[in-house]
Amino acid sequence: MPSLGSTRIDLPSIKSGWCAGQYVRIRILSSEMGIRGWPVAHPFSIANVPGMCGSTGMVLIAKKTGAWTTELYHAASRMEDDCSEKGAAAGSLRVLVEGPYGGTGAMIMSSYTSALLVGGGSGITFVLAQAEELVRDITLGRSSVCHIELIWTTQDEGECRR
Repeated sequence: MPSLGSTRIDLPSIKSGWCAGQYVRIRILSSEMGIRGWPVAHPFSIANVPGMCGSTGMVLIAKKTGAWTTELYHAASRMEDDCSEKGAAAGSLRVLVEGPYGGTGAMIMSSYTSALLVGGGSGITFVLAQAEELVRDITLGRSSVCHIELIWTTQDEGECRR
């Protein structure tokens, strides 16, 4: 996701076991990340809910903000370039996942009649997962929510248009 300076991390082998609002910690076990990839686990909000919107597994979004996420972004870009040149499918890295952790606790969002979801910058991942879960519950008839409003703020006005 070059226009947002972010890396989409698809974990297709993890198909269930989490809910909206949770996060995981990941370590990249690959030489593509150099020595920085594996020593420290980095936290990321889960950007989807199981089985929604055609997803085939867990999705994370990593915005390049520091040395580690910038290296991840560059590693993904190099892999994408290599695959484009060879006409192959997207490459992959070995990832160790810890979690999921957190969540919305005892709050049951589908019991309300309206939902106002607010996210800033890369915090949109949390908000999108919440919206996805509410839409799923509405379509399955398990929700009282009649109105959802989502607000996303960013530092750069152009980010919202991309």
